[in-house]
Amino acid sequence: MDTVRQYRNEILRKCLCICVFVCLSFIAFRRTELLRGFLLGAGVSMVNFHLLAVDMTRFSILELKRFPSFMILRFFLRYGLIALAVYVSFLYGLNIILFAGGLFLVQLIIIVDNLSKMKQTI
Repeated sequence: MDTVRQYRNEILRKCLCICVFVCLSFIAFRRTELLRGFLLGAGVSMVNFHLLAVDMTRFSILELKRFPSFMILRFFLRYGLIALAVYVSFLYGLNIILFAGGLFLVQLIIIVDNLSKMKQTI
């Protein structure tokens, strides 16, 4: 349980650092209208990753009878949140490219982190 929490905190810390860097660069270049799409996508991505980490810790505690209904409910909750964010991004005319970049930020960090660990072991 503790390793899941440590890994979650490490990934979210890296994600926040990248978000701060991107926000400062958009503000420096006076492109704040592009910033909203990225922040919405990154925020939803971080919340989705946090919910997934919470689900993984609960997974080991649940009984086998309750497991399928719990996971289906949590699946629809997480992807419903993403669908709501996509709807809001279209509704308010946010930059879709930067929204998608923010939405896949956590996955990108995980891939780069794992590739760098594989490179160190070679």
